[in-house]
Amino acid sequence: MSPISVVDRFAVWRERPLAACAIVAAAVAACVISLIAAPGVGGILGAALGLIAIAVAVIDARWFIIPNELTAAGFALGLVYAAATEPQRWASCMRLSPSRLCCRRFSSRHCAAP
Repeated sequence: MSPISVVDRFAVWRERPLAACAIVAAAVAACVISLIAAPGVGGILGAALGLIAIAVAVIDARWFIIPNELTAAGFALGLVYAAATEPQRWASCMRLSPSRLCCRRFSSRHCAAP
């Protein structure tokens, strides 16, 4: 079985124009509501996450799979949102994460809890 790209997954919707119109309306509504609810960077990132969620729902409804590309994009948006909204907290988490990983990986008895 050959892998199907994200673009090929959306190509089937040309056969169903009413469903395609409903999906576009949902995408526009998600973007508008996100920008109204949280103006600024949070609203823009929320709108992008809404579009990714709609894309995942469309692909999952047709093929019962969730593409890794869209999952990674959602994760990346979450990281960008965290860095944009709380830069000090983000910096401390990034500084402490490697040390916590090493402590858990090798031996927790040699490391003090941060």
